[in-house]
Amino acid sequence: MIMTKKINLYYHLLKNFIQYNLLKYLLFFLTLSHRKLLKNKKSNNNNNVKRDSVVIFGSGKILNKLTVDEKKLLSESKIIFMNKNLIFWNYIGLWPNYYFLADTPLKSNLAVKIFNDTLKTVKENEFDAPTFILEKFYKYGLPKNLSCIYFDYNMSKNLNWASNLNQVMFGHFGSLTTLLNLVDVLDLGKKVMLVGFDMNARDYFFESDKKFNDYTDKSFFADGKMHPNLEKINNINMFSYWKIISDNLNVKNIKLYCNNHKSMLVKENLVEYMSINKFYEE
Repeated sequence: MIMTKKINLYYHLLKNFIQYNLLKYLLFFLTLSHRKLLKNKKSNNNNNVKRDSVVIFGSGKILNKLTVDEKKLLSESKIIFMNKNLIFWNYIGLWPNYYFLADTPLKSNLAVKIFNDTLKTVKENEFDAPTFILEKFYKYGLPKNLSCIYFDYNMSKNLNWASNLNQVMFGHFGSLTTLLNLVDVLDLGKKVMLVGFDMNARDYFFESDKKFNDYTDKSFFADGKMHPNLEKINNINMFSYWKIISDNLNVKNIKLYCNNHKSMLVKENLVEYMSINKFYEE
Protein backbone atom coordinates (compact mmCIF):
# COMPACT_ATOMS: atom_id res chain seq x y z
CA MET A 1 0.00 0.00 0.00
CA ILE A 2 2.80 2.43 0.91
CA MET A 3 4.67 1.55 -2.27
CA THR A 4 1.51 2.15 -4.33
CA LYS A 5 1.07 5.59 -2.77
CA LYS A 6 4.68 6.48 -3.55
CA ILE A 7 4.31 5.34 -7.15
CA ASN A 8 1.15 7.41 -7.55
CA LEU A 9 2.87 10.45 -6.04
CA TYR A 10 5.90 10.14 -8.33
CA TYR A 11 3.62 9.62 -11.31
CA HIS A 12 1.64 12.75 -10.41
CA LEU A 13 4.81 14.82 -9.98
CA LEU A 14 6.30 13.57 -13.25
CA LYS A 15 3.05 14.22 -15.10
CA ASN A 16 2.89 17.80 -13.78
CA PHE A 17 6.55 18.41 -14.63
CA ILE A 18 6.09 17.25 -18.23
CA GLN A 19 2.82 19.14 -18.66
CA TYR A 20 4.22 22.37 -17.19
CA ASN A 21 7.38 22.39 -19.32
CA LEU A 22 5.70 21.22 -22.52
CA LEU A 23 3.03 23.91 -22.33
CA LYS A 24 5.61 26.52 -21.33
CA TYR A 25 7.37 26.18 -24.67
CA LEU A 26 4.13 25.65 -26.58
CA LEU A 27 3.01 29.03 -25.27
CA PHE A 28 5.53 30.64 -27.64
CA PHE A 29 3.38 29.50 -30.58
CA LEU A 30 0.00 29.96 -28.90
CA THR A 31 0.68 33.67 -28.34
CA LEU A 32 2.57 34.30 -31.58
CA SER A 33 -0.11 36.40 -33.33
CA HIS A 34 -0.57 38.74 -30.36
CA ARG A 35 3.15 39.07 -29.70
CA LYS A 36 3.79 40.18 -33.27
CA LEU A 37 1.26 42.98 -32.94
CA LEU A 38 2.62 44.01 -29.53
CA LYS A 39 6.19 44.58 -30.73
CA ASN A 40 5.63 48.32 -31.06
CA LYS A 41 3.75 48.64 -27.78
CA LYS A 42 5.36 50.58 -24.95
CA SER A 43 5.19 49.76 -21.26
CA ASN A 44 3.62 52.12 -18.75
CA ASN A 45 6.18 54.50 -17.22
CA ASN A 46 3.91 55.14 -14.20
CA ASN A 47 4.02 58.92 -14.66
CA ASN A 48 0.42 59.08 -13.46
CA VAL A 49 1.35 57.67 -10.04
CA LYS A 50 1.26 60.42 -7.42
CA ARG A 51 1.49 58.38 -4.23
CA ASP A 52 3.63 55.64 -2.73
CA SER A 53 0.65 53.35 -2.24
CA VAL A 54 -0.72 50.27 -3.96
CA VAL A 55 -4.27 49.30 -4.91
CA ILE A 56 -4.94 45.64 -5.67
CA PHE A 57 -8.17 44.90 -7.49
CA GLY A 58 -10.08 41.70 -6.81
CA SER A 59 -13.11 40.59 -8.79
CA GLY A 60 -16.04 41.13 -6.42
CA LYS A 61 -19.27 42.62 -7.72
CA ILE A 62 -18.88 45.58 -5.37
CA LEU A 63 -16.38 47.03 -7.86
CA ASN A 64 -19.39 48.13 -9.91
CA LYS A 65 -20.34 50.49 -7.05
CA LEU A 66 -17.13 52.52 -7.11
CA THR A 67 -17.90 56.19 -7.63
CA VAL A 68 -16.21 58.49 -10.13
CA ASP A 69 -14.51 60.35 -7.28
CA GLU A 70 -13.25 57.10 -5.74
CA LYS A 71 -11.80 55.97 -9.05
CA LYS A 72 -10.06 59.32 -9.43
CA LEU A 73 -8.41 58.84 -6.05
CA LEU A 74 -7.45 55.23 -6.77
CA SER A 75 -5.77 56.27 -10.02
CA GLU A 76 -3.18 58.21 -7.99
CA SER A 77 -1.74 54.94 -6.67
CA LYS A 78 -0.01 52.01 -8.34
CA ILE A 79 -2.89 49.90 -9.60
CA ILE A 80 -2.49 46.14 -9.87
CA PHE A 81 -4.96 44.01 -11.81
CA MET A 82 -4.86 40.23 -11.55
CA ASN A 83 -6.23 37.21 -13.40
CA LYS A 84 -9.24 38.19 -15.55
CA ASN A 85 -9.47 41.85 -14.50
CA LEU A 86 -7.67 43.33 -17.47
CA ILE A 87 -9.86 41.48 -19.98
CA PHE A 88 -12.89 43.18 -18.46
CA TRP A 89 -11.19 46.45 -17.48
CA ASN A 90 -13.93 48.57 -19.10
CA TYR A 91 -16.32 47.58 -16.29
CA ILE A 92 -13.86 49.05 -13.78
CA GLY A 93 -12.99 52.10 -15.84
CA LEU A 94 -9.32 52.18 -14.82
CA TRP A 95 -6.19 50.94 -16.58
CA PRO A 96 -3.57 49.22 -14.41
CA ASN A 97 0.10 49.97 -13.88
CA TYR A 98 0.77 46.27 -13.20
CA TYR A 99 -0.82 43.01 -14.26
CA PHE A 100 -0.28 39.90 -12.14
CA LEU A 101 -0.85 36.24 -13.02
CA ALA A 102 0.29 33.29 -10.91
CA ASP A 103 -2.05 30.57 -12.14
CA THR A 104 -0.64 28.09 -14.66
CA PRO A 105 -2.40 25.21 -16.46
CA LEU A 106 -1.49 22.97 -13.52
CA LYS A 107 -3.97 24.91 -11.40
CA SER A 108 -6.51 26.24 -13.88
CA ASN A 109 -7.50 24.92 -17.29
CA LEU A 110 -8.26 28.53 -18.28
CA ALA A 111 -4.85 30.00 -17.39
CA VAL A 112 -3.47 30.08 -20.95
CA LYS A 113 -6.74 31.47 -22.33
CA ILE A 114 -6.74 34.22 -19.70
CA PHE A 115 -3.14 35.13 -20.51
CA ASN A 116 -3.74 35.11 -24.27
CA ASP A 117 -6.92 37.17 -24.01
CA THR A 118 -5.14 39.62 -21.70
CA LEU A 119 -2.48 40.15 -24.38
CA LYS A 120 -5.26 40.67 -26.91
CA THR A 121 -6.84 43.32 -24.67
CA VAL A 122 -3.53 45.15 -24.28
CA LYS A 123 -3.00 45.01 -28.04
CA GLU A 124 -6.46 46.40 -28.83
CA ASN A 125 -6.29 49.39 -26.47
CA GLU A 126 -4.45 52.66 -26.90
CA PHE A 127 -3.00 52.68 -23.39
CA ASP A 128 0.58 51.68 -22.72
CA ALA A 129 1.00 48.11 -21.54
CA PRO A 130 1.17 47.54 -17.80
CA THR A 131 4.26 46.00 -16.26
CA PHE A 132 3.61 42.27 -16.18
CA ILE A 133 4.26 40.29 -13.00
CA LEU A 134 4.11 36.69 -14.15
CA GLU A 135 4.91 33.19 -13.00
CA LYS A 136 7.98 32.11 -14.98
CA PHE A 137 5.79 29.69 -16.96
CA TYR A 138 4.86 32.68 -19.16
CA LYS A 139 8.43 33.66 -20.03
CA TYR A 140 8.10 32.63 -23.68
CA GLY A 141 4.66 34.15 -24.16
CA LEU A 142 5.54 37.83 -23.84
CA PRO A 143 7.43 40.03 -26.34
CA LYS A 144 10.75 41.29 -24.99
CA ASN A 145 9.88 44.95 -25.57
CA LEU A 146 7.33 44.85 -22.74
CA SER A 147 8.37 45.24 -19.14
CA CYS A 148 7.96 42.06 -17.12
CA ILE A 149 8.96 40.64 -13.75
CA TYR A 150 9.03 36.85 -13.51
CA PHE A 151 8.71 34.91 -10.28
CA ASP A 152 8.69 31.27 -9.23
CA TYR A 153 5.53 29.67 -7.91
CA ASN A 154 4.96 26.36 -9.68
CA MET A 155 3.16 24.55 -6.88
CA SER A 156 -0.13 24.30 -5.02
CA LYS A 157 1.20 25.92 -1.85
CA ASN A 158 4.36 27.24 -0.22
CA LEU A 159 4.38 28.43 3.38
CA ASN A 160 7.83 30.04 3.25
CA TRP A 161 7.88 33.82 2.75
CA ALA A 162 10.29 34.79 -0.03
CA SER A 163 12.73 37.66 0.47
CA ASN A 164 13.83 37.95 -3.17
CA LEU A 165 12.89 36.83 -6.68
CA ASN A 166 15.33 33.93 -6.61
CA GLN A 167 13.15 32.19 -4.03
CA VAL A 168 9.77 30.51 -4.49
CA MET A 169 6.99 32.93 -3.53
CA PHE A 170 4.64 32.30 -0.64
CA GLY A 171 1.21 31.03 -1.60
CA HIS A 172 -1.76 29.27 -0.05
CA PHE A 173 -5.32 29.04 -1.39
CA GLY A 174 -5.34 32.01 -3.73
CA SER A 175 -3.21 34.26 -5.93
CA LEU A 176 -3.64 37.21 -3.56
CA THR A 177 -1.41 35.50 -0.98
CA THR A 178 1.39 35.25 -3.56
CA LEU A 179 0.89 38.80 -4.79
CA LEU A 180 1.26 40.19 -1.27
CA ASN A 181 4.64 38.47 -1.01
CA LEU A 182 5.62 40.16 -4.28
CA VAL A 183 4.46 43.58 -3.04
CA ASP A 184 7.01 43.10 -0.28
CA VAL A 185 9.80 41.66 -2.46
CA LEU A 186 9.41 44.35 -5.14
CA ASP A 187 9.00 47.14 -2.56
CA LEU A 188 5.95 48.49 -4.38
CA GLY A 189 4.64 50.54 -1.45
CA LYS A 190 4.00 50.70 2.28
CA LYS A 191 0.24 51.22 2.07
CA VAL A 192 -1.88 48.62 0.27
CA MET A 193 -5.61 48.87 -0.37
CA LEU A 194 -7.60 45.77 -1.34
CA VAL A 195 -10.61 46.64 -3.49
CA GLY A 196 -13.15 44.07 -4.62
CA PHE A 197 -12.10 41.35 -2.18
CA ASP A 198 -15.49 40.71 -0.56
CA MET A 199 -15.09 36.91 -0.61
CA ASN A 200 -18.53 36.43 0.99
CA ALA A 201 -20.13 35.17 -2.24
CA ARG A 202 -19.30 34.01 -5.76
CA ASP A 203 -20.25 37.13 -7.62
CA TYR A 204 -18.09 38.93 -10.16
CA PHE A 205 -18.02 42.49 -11.40
CA PHE A 206 -18.22 41.28 -15.02
CA GLU A 207 -20.86 38.57 -14.60
CA SER A 208 -23.31 40.46 -16.83
CA ASP A 209 -20.89 40.16 -19.75
CA LYS A 210 -21.93 37.71 -22.44
CA LYS A 211 -18.47 36.12 -22.28
CA PHE A 212 -18.64 35.50 -18.53
CA ASN A 213 -19.19 31.75 -18.85
CA ASP A 214 -16.07 31.45 -21.02
CA TYR A 215 -14.00 32.20 -17.91
CA THR A 216 -15.66 30.04 -15.26
CA ASP A 217 -13.41 27.13 -14.34
CA LYS A 218 -14.18 24.14 -12.13
CA SER A 219 -13.62 26.13 -8.91
CA PHE A 220 -16.66 28.28 -9.75
CA PHE A 221 -18.90 25.22 -9.64
CA ALA A 222 -17.36 23.65 -6.52
CA ASP A 223 -19.55 23.06 -3.46
CA GLY A 224 -20.25 25.99 -1.17
CA LYS A 225 -21.45 29.58 -1.37
CA MET A 226 -18.34 31.45 -0.28
CA HIS A 227 -15.45 32.39 -2.51
CA PRO A 228 -13.76 29.08 -3.51
CA ASN A 229 -10.58 30.03 -1.62
CA LEU A 230 -12.58 30.23 1.61
CA GLU A 231 -14.21 26.82 1.27
CA LYS A 232 -12.30 24.52 3.60
CA ILE A 233 -10.49 21.43 2.33
CA ASN A 234 -9.34 19.17 5.16
CA ASN A 235 -10.40 22.00 7.48
CA ILE A 236 -7.98 24.46 5.83
CA ASN A 237 -8.67 27.51 3.66
CA MET A 238 -7.02 30.75 2.55
CA PHE A 239 -7.15 32.24 6.05
CA SER A 240 -5.51 29.29 7.83
CA TYR A 241 -1.97 30.66 7.41
CA TRP A 242 -2.79 34.35 7.04
CA LYS A 243 -0.68 35.08 10.11
CA ILE A 244 2.42 34.38 8.02
CA ILE A 245 1.36 37.18 5.68
CA SER A 246 0.53 39.61 8.49
CA ASP A 247 3.76 38.92 10.38
CA ASN A 248 5.96 39.45 7.34
CA LEU A 249 4.17 42.60 6.20
CA ASN A 250 4.44 44.02 9.73
CA VAL A 251 8.20 43.43 9.72
CA LYS A 252 8.44 45.65 6.63
CA ASN A 253 5.91 48.15 8.03
CA ILE A 254 3.53 47.46 5.14
CA LYS A 255 -0.04 48.38 6.09
CA LEU A 256 -2.90 46.42 4.55
CA TYR A 257 -6.45 47.78 4.25
CA CYS A 258 -9.76 46.83 2.64
CA ASN A 259 -12.45 49.30 1.55
CA ASN A 260 -15.41 47.01 2.28
CA HIS A 261 -16.39 46.49 5.93
CA LYS A 262 -18.45 43.45 4.88
CA SER A 263 -15.44 41.70 3.38
CA MET A 264 -14.59 38.40 5.04
CA LEU A 265 -11.02 39.70 5.43
CA VAL A 266 -12.36 42.48 7.64
CA LYS A 267 -14.94 40.36 9.45
CA GLU A 268 -12.27 37.85 10.41
CA ASN A 269 -10.04 40.70 11.69
CA LEU A 270 -7.30 39.85 9.20
CA VAL A 271 -7.30 43.20 7.40
CA GLU A 272 -8.24 46.63 8.70
CA TYR A 273 -11.23 48.38 7.17
CA MET A 274 -10.63 51.83 5.72
CA SER A 275 -12.72 53.84 3.29
CA ILE A 276 -11.10 54.96 0.06
CA ASN A 277 -11.48 58.61 1.03
CA LYS A 278 -9.72 58.09 4.35
CA PHE A 279 -6.98 56.04 2.69
CA TYR A 280 -6.05 59.15 0.69
CA GLU A 281 -6.32 61.59 3.58
CA GLU A 282 -3.18 60.33 5.30
